[in-house]
Amino acid sequence: MSFILNKPWPGSDGLRHRRTGSGFKPGLGKKPFGWSDVKEYSVGLMFLLPLLFGMINFFIIPIVKSFLFSIGNVTTGANGYSIKIQGFKAYYDALFVHTTYRQTVVGAIMDMALSVPLILIFSFIIASILNQKFKGRTFFRVVLFIPVIVAMMISTTNTLEQGMTGFGDYKDSLNGATVALTDQISEFLINSKIPENFVSSIMNTVNKVYNSINLSGIPILILLTGMQSISPSLYEAAKVEGGTSWENFWKITVPMVSPMILTCVVYCITDSFVSSNNGVMALVDKTAFGSRLDFTGAAAMSWIYFAIVAIVLGVAAFCVSRFTFYYDK
Repeated sequence: MSFILNKPWPGSDGLRHRRTGSGFKPGLGKKPFGWSDVKEYSVGLMFLLPLLFGMINFFIIPIVKSFLFSIGNVTTGANGYSIKIQGFKAYYDALFVHTTYRQTVVGAIMDMALSVPLILIFSFIIASILNQKFKGRTFFRVVLFIPVIVAMMISTTNTLEQGMTGFGDYKDSLNGATVALTDQISEFLINSKIPENFVSSIMNTVNKVYNSINLSGIPILILLTGMQSISPSLYEAAKVEGGTSWENFWKITVPMVSPMILTCVVYCITDSFVSSNNGVMALVDKTAFGSRLDFTGAAAMSWIYFAIVAIVLGVAAFCVSRFTFYYDK
């Protein structure tokens, strides 16, 4: 067996000594750089080139341009656009001059705070059920993952509205019927002497249930993967010690899946903030591509929103990580 001494041998001037079968022989601590190393680095660089190309062209450059847009006055013309740096005036206008931006951001945060717990609770319950052994388990797993596929095909709906006669009218009629039914239920509850504010809160929660189910496909998949990775020996040992199913759930399942819960929290918060139904995203799009073509204001709104999302994500990740259990530690 060969090994390298970490400390220099006396009188070797810092050279390391290698012990071989024929005794001690002095040798350099670092292998000289040769053609084989160049070949290895070249192969590694070839694999990294697509990543570097995509990161530079589709991430770094757009971010730099977006920041320049937010601190400059953008003017467009026949030869493209030009940027004249004006400082952080657009940030001040978005926060203190714009009439609806702050209210829209607060509304997006409140919607996130309401929808994320619903998605997590629903996803955890469904994942726990799907982790059990019963007939038709594969079918129900596929059914609950269908909303993810449907969400990826939103553009199909827009294509049908444009190319299929009557589809848009059918969609509008269905949405109108849903709104009418919701209004009738709300009126019935109010007439039953239930406080109007309480009824409004109930109906807002009910209206979010459908969206929560549609957005729970990925969290269900993540949590189900975490539950399937738990060693059955843990449950067997707990059963031998007399642990009940309720105790096993809180003392084995929840702690072992807690890293996946942290992942789901980060995913759900991010997905809520960048959803197509998000009011801030719609406001930024309207500001940039509306009648005014205010690219500077839209970029400033985006950067402020990005900072707020980063803070919310950091706080949420920090709070959840305090209760996260890692089995390897």
